[in-house]
Amino acid sequence: MGVVALFEVIAPPGLCVAPLYVLPLLVASQTLDPRPIVAVAVAASALIVAAALLAPATWIALAERLIALALLWAVAVFRIAQLRRERHRREWAAVVATSREAIIAMDLDGRVREWNARAANLYGFEPAPASTPGTLESMLGTSDGTMRAALRRVLDGKVEETFHDHHRQADGTPMTVAVTLSPVMESAGELVGMSAVVRDVTLEMRAQQALADSEARHRARTSELDDAARQRSEFISMLGHELRNPLGAIGNAASVLRLADPRSARGARALEIIESQVALMRRQLDDMLTLSRSEHGSLELKFAPVAVAEVVSLAVDAMHSHLEASGISVDVAAIEPDLVVWADRFRLGQVMHNLLDNAAKFTAGEGRVSIGCTAHDETIDITVADQGVGIAPALLPHVFDEFSQAEQHVSRQSGGMGLGLAIVKRLVELHGGSVTPESSGVPGEGTRFVVSLPRHRGEVAARPAADAPQASASRARHVLVADDNVEALRALSDYLELNGFQVSEAIDGEHVLQMLEDCAEAASPWPDALVLDIGLPGRDGLEIAREVRARWPTRECALIAVTGYGSSSMAERAANAGFDHHFVKPVRLDQLCACLA
Repeated sequence: MGVVALFEVIAPPGLCVAPLYVLPLLVASQTLDPRPIVAVAVAASALIVAAALLAPATWIALAERLIALALLWAVAVFRIAQLRRERHRREWAAVVATSREAIIAMDLDGRVREWNARAANLYGFEPAPASTPGTLESMLGTSDGTMRAALRRVLDGKVEETFHDHHRQADGTPMTVAVTLSPVMESAGELVGMSAVVRDVTLEMRAQQALADSEARHRARTSELDDAARQRSEFISMLGHELRNPLGAIGNAASVLRLADPRSARGARALEIIESQVALMRRQLDDMLTLSRSEHGSLELKFAPVAVAEVVSLAVDAMHSHLEASGISVDVAAIEPDLVVWADRFRLGQVMHNLLDNAAKFTAGEGRVSIGCTAHDETIDITVADQGVGIAPALLPHVFDEFSQAEQHVSRQSGGMGLGLAIVKRLVELHGGSVTPESSGVPGEGTRFVVSLPRHRGEVAARPAADAPQASASRARHVLVADDNVEALRALSDYLELNGFQVSEAIDGEHVLQMLEDCAEAASPWPDALVLDIGLPGRDGLEIAREVRARWPTRECALIAVTGYGSSSMAERAANAGFDHHFVKPVRLDQLCACLA
C-alpha cells in the first residue's frame, strides 16, 4: 500500500496515460527521431491493456505510473543524445572551417556542396556557396580529366586517393596542388559523398624542378669537364708526339754536325733539317697562340682592302714545296684582280695556308687540290677542294672542333695537332664571314670547304714590306745580350760573333746594370745595342729598360726586347718601357741581325 501511495504522489492518476498522447507533441517539438519513441509508446500501451485484463485496479494504476516515468526518461535520454550530436557537429564544423588545408565537400555526382574558408582563400571563391555551383572540375578550371578519373576511382573502390593536379584560381592564375580525395560514409557504411583536401604545392614543385634542372646542369657540366679533361689529356699526348718528332730530327741533325763538316753535303742537309724543324715548331706554337687569343678576344686584326688573288697566290707559293714533295698538284682558277675583301692580310693568308695543309694531309699521292673563287653582290666565296678520303656526313658538324685529330690511329699518318680547321673557323668569323664543309663521305670525292667573306669595293691596300725590322742608321758593333737561359744565351752570342759583332753576356738584370755602370765609370765603349730577355729573374727586362733610359738618357743605345709572350699588349708595354724593337721567341736570327746592322 505504501509503494502505491508513493507513486500516486509522484504520478497522479490523471497522468498515467497522458504521455501516450503528449508523446507525438514532444517528438515534433524536440525534433527527435520518432521511431524508437513510438515503439516504446506502443509497447507501453500493450502493457497497460494487458494489466487491465489480468491485474487488479491497484496494480494497474501502479503499472501506469511506472510506464509514464519510463517514457519521460526515454524522452530525456534521446534529447541529451541529440544535443551531444549537435555539439559534435558544431565542433567538427569549426575544425573544418578553421583548417589550414582547403577542404571541399561534394555529393556523389561530383557537385560541390560547400567549402571552408581556406578553400575560399586559395581559389578566390565566395565565402560560402548560395547554391550548388557545379562540379569540382568546372570550378577549378581543370580540363585534362585527371580530377574526373580520380573521382570515379574513389566512387568505385571507396578508397582514398592522393595525386597532383593543375588548377586555376578564380582570376585565372595557374597553380599546382596536391589533392586527397576521400569517400564520406555514414555509420551504416553507406557512401553519401566525397571530400577533397587540397594543398598548394606550386612553390614546392618549382623548387623541385629547379633542383632537378640544377642537377641536370651539374651532370651536363660534369660531362663537359670530363670531356675537356679527356681532350686535354689526349692533346698533351698528341703535343708530346708532335714536339718529339721535330726535336728528334733536330737532335739527329746536331749529332751529324758533330761528326761531319758543316760545309759538306751531309752538314748542309743537317742544317736544313734543323731549320725546317724549328720552323715547324714555330708554326705549331703560333697555332696554339692564335687559337688561345681568339678564344679570349685578345687577337687583334689589322683590316685593310686585300685582293683575294694575291692572298691565294701567296698561300700556294708558301705550300708549293710541301705539296710538290707529297705529289699533290694545285689547280687555281683565274681570279679577277678586282675581287677585294676587307681583311687582315696575314690572318687571311693563315686561313688559306691551313686549308691547303688540311687538303694535303688527307689527299693520297698524285692527288689534286682545286682552288676557286665566286663573286656575289655582298660576299666572295673562296673554295678549296681536295680528292681525299672525305668526311662522313655525321662528322661534318664536328670538323671544326679543337683537337679533332685526337681520335686518329696511333700511326697519325696525317700529323698535326688538330688546330688548323678550328683556327680557320675562328679567323673567318672574326672577319665577319663563314666557312662551310661539304662532303659526301665517299673516298676519292674528298672534301670541299667554302669560305664566304664580306666583299669590299675599294682600292687594294699597298702590300706591306717584309717583316724584318727597320735597320738602324749605323752598324751596331758592340752588343750586350742578357738571357737567363744560358744555352740560348751562348748560342745567340756565337751567332752574333760569327756575323761580326762584339758580344757581352749577362744572365740577369742586376748584371746588366752593373756592366753598364762599369762602362760609364771607366769611360769604356758603351754598347751600341742591348738585347734583353723580358723574363729576366729579379728585375725583369722592362724595369731594366726604364732604368737605362732614365739613368743614361744621353747614351745612344738601341734596346731590343726578346720574349716568349707574343701578345700585342706585351709589345705595347715594351715600347712604353723604352724598347725600340720587339721579337718573339723563337727569334729569327737573320731578322735580328738585320735589326742590329
